[in-house]
Amino acid sequence: MSRWRPPGWSAPWAITATARCWRRVAAVINALRLSLALAVTALLASATTAADSTTIAAQLAAKFASVQSWQGRFEQTLFDINGRQQQRVEGEFALQQPNLIDWRYAAPLNQRLVSDGERIWFYDSDLDQVTVQPLAALLRQSPAAILLGQLPPSPDYQVRVEQLSAASGETVLRYTLDSQESGSGSAVAQLVLDWQGEQLSAMTSRDNFGQTTVVVFSEVVRDRVIDPHRFMFTPPAGVDVVH
Repeated sequence: MSRWRPPGWSAPWAITATARCWRRVAAVINALRLSLALAVTALLASATTAADSTTIAAQLAAKFASVQSWQGRFEQTLFDINGRQQQRVEGEFALQQPNLIDWRYAAPLNQRLVSDGERIWFYDSDLDQVTVQPLAALLRQSPAAILLGQLPPSPDYQVRVEQLSAASGETVLRYTLDSQESGSGSAVAQLVLDWQGEQLSAMTSRDNFGQTTVVVFSEVVRDRVIDPHRFMFTPPAGVDVVH
């Protein structure tokens, strides 16, 4: 059986650390759904004042709740604790509520993450290997791993928002969510979301190990019907399937 290779958005880790590897696999998509969960729930109530909290919560809730599907391209860059670039990858994605995702990394990674609503499939074509887990199992591994299923308990976050200007002159609303849990209690220490108009244009996630992942979205189309077959996955003949 081929050795499992860590996905492109993470540093290498022990092959036997199954739970940890799946937390890493879900790092980016977790942050997206984490923002939705925090927006919809009362966890956003820790803003500077009650009035600010209510306003910010309403803004985020309205933005995320209005999205039924997203698809487009992304550029993802990983930085270490000292700000040195560790990796830069590109790809395309499709997300559809309530539990569907197709996240594809282009060459040289040639990796794909698919959720059919019940299971998570991680396919590495270079290794001819597929790793599959029940969706519920993934969601239990991290409070932040909530993109693809029912919302588990989330840590408390403090939120603030500022208005910036993009190079194009368009207004950018930057929402910053800081975890109020110390140590490793939260998988995501800080989440920064940039909205331009009705689109999420960029996302920055910082973990408790000091690593920073920056995802910039482009060519984004929202609320367009997506072929349901995109969220179905059948392992190619001859590949190793690891459960």
